[in-house]
Amino acid sequence: MHSTSSTSITIRFVFNKGDGGLIPTRRDFSPTESADLRQCLSLTLDADPGNIKSRWKAKILEVVFLYDGITPIRGKDFGYRFLARKTYLQGYPAPILQFLLDRPVRPSLLCRVLAGSCFNLTTSSLSEAGEEPYYAEDHNGYSSVLADVEIATWLALLEQRHAYCGKTFVFPDGLPEYGYRLAATDFALPPRSRIRSSHASR
Repeated sequence: MHSTSSTSITIRFVFNKGDGGLIPTRRDFSPTESADLRQCLSLTLDADPGNIKSRWKAKILEVVFLYDGITPIRGKDFGYRFLARKTYLQGYPAPILQFLLDRPVRPSLLCRVLAGSCFNLTTSSLSEAGEEPYYAEDHNGYSSVLADVEIATWLALLEQRHAYCGKTFVFPDGLPEYGYRLAATDFALPPRSRIRSSHASR
């Protein structure tokens, strides 16, 4: 289905399995962190050519966040949110990223090259205590390349739910291999409460 090589490839990551430390409980978050979870999160894009047998020469020149992966969308189980009477953070990250490469590659190969990517979750209190971060990863291979019709469907949903991101990162020399970390404060949408407040103040 996605066998045709391309320089523009869109992948939906599904980071619904954990590794590292335990997922933080509500009491591990400060009031400021609870109000804006972006402060506790980062995304590591791990471009590892060793994940495939083919020789990898392509460079990732641009990464566009269609969906930041953590903004809650009503009726969906992905995204992060605190629910009443729940001790733990609910949901999981599922970012949708569009990659621009310097040469055509098979989409399935890019998906495998990036298979080690993950979200990192920690809080200031856990960091001060020397606790290992919680890593949200894809252990089951659920991350997948999206076809054009799927991209259109996702974009329609994201725009309807005010969850479209659009943040773009450019790498003229190519995305560094073996782990490039992006703080969520640099790419994720602000909390919905802030969006509502800013609209109400106009």
